[in-house]
Amino acid sequence: DSREDIESYCGSPENFLEHGFGICLMQNGDIVSETYAPYVTTRNFELATFTKETHRGHGYATKTCAHFIQICRERGLEPYWSCDADNLASVS
Repeated sequence: DSREDIESYCGSPENFLEHGFGICLMQNGDIVSETYAPYVTTRNFELATFTKETHRGHGYATKTCAHFIQICRERGLEPYWSCDADNLASVS
């Protein structure tokens, strides 16, 4: 579901697979929420997340982000979060 965003961030899915990584939360065989790092440095990663509109409001993005941050910290990376000021869900 984030293919267009990943391509705009990374140029291509291949560049993302070479330089980024991510996880997803599945329910009944469908991806309902995904969290990924399109930008990774030697110390930090930019965090991006997306939840299907029909599954929003259940805390899925919070769960995938928390798990992803734990994975990244185990790799010695610290998160960097940015968002549009009018994206209230992301701001909170």
